[in-house]
Amino acid sequence: FSQGSWLATNVALQIRPSKLGALVIYSGALYLPEHWPKQAAAAWSSSGDSSSSSSSSSSSLPVLMSHGTQDSILPFQQGKKLASTLKKAGAQVDFISFRGDHTIPMEAITKTATLLRKIFTTPDA
Repeated sequence: FSQGSWLATNVALQIRPSKLGALVIYSGALYLPEHWPKQAAAAWSSSGDSSSSSSSSSSSLPVLMSHGTQDSILPFQQGKKLASTLKKAGAQVDFISFRGDHTIPMEAITKTATLLRKIFTTPDA
């Protein structure tokens, strides 16, 4: 959430997204505009990473974002700018906008729980 989202985004851009299960960004923003767009493009273009044992490619890394339209700490447009940057790089972004301030809405918590169940549930053999 907030600064933690910046940290999570920065880490995700430093390693191959195919090594991750998901990227969840609550009230995030394009914190390093001079670096993150290039890093995102490079990270999502590396989907051909042959060392990945997962069938997931970086382009299929789920990115879940939420941001309040009335956020008084990080303006809503900053969150939209980050979402746009990630989408332009090839990420599949689920962006939840909500009427509210700098908080996490129940819809985002519910979608995060669903996403985590999907990631950590092994299919029946």
